[in-house]
Amino acid sequence: MVQVASKFLVFGAMFATTYALSLPKRDITQVEADIASISTQVTSLDTAVNAFPDTGGSLTQALAINTASKNLTTTIASATTDVQAVPLPIAESDADTIFSAVQAFVPTIVDALTAIIAKKPSFDALIVADQLVSQDLASLNSTTSAFEAALVAAAPADLQSNASAIIATLNAAFSQAIAAYA
Repeated sequence: MVQVASKFLVFGAMFATTYALSLPKRDITQVEADIASISTQVTSLDTAVNAFPDTGGSLTQALAINTASKNLTTTIASATTDVQAVPLPIAESDADTIFSAVQAFVPTIVDALTAIIAKKPSFDALIVADQLVSQDLASLNSTTSAFEAALVAAAPADLQSNASAIIATLNAAFSQAIAAYA
């Protein structure tokens, strides 16, 4: 009986080890690719928002913004999962690269959020478009906050202040945009 139990224990340990080794591990390269994708999608969203006219915007244009927002939300959520799966600690040089890449597209995010505030009267005129914008802002804010938290958790201690500065800028811009559509 003891031999049978020990064989099952050994088999179980071998299975668990094999399973653990087969789990996909994310690495910094994947996170950097995610951030590059986020950057591209942030630019697409900013372009769509800025193309929306101050008056007389169409539902088709509003839906293009909605689609760009949803695509960005999905990419940010995936990037968050990848950051959380990176083995810690992250090397200082890798963290610098990541924060520099994020910092590079922060002005584009702020521009898109500022433009969405300025174009609120045009969205309001489309009746349902303002609700879509409000939902998109809430989703983007939520996924961005989770991404920020994952980056901070993975960052070396001496880079936490850099992360906090980026977060403060983004949170202020999101707060203003969300308040405009509340």
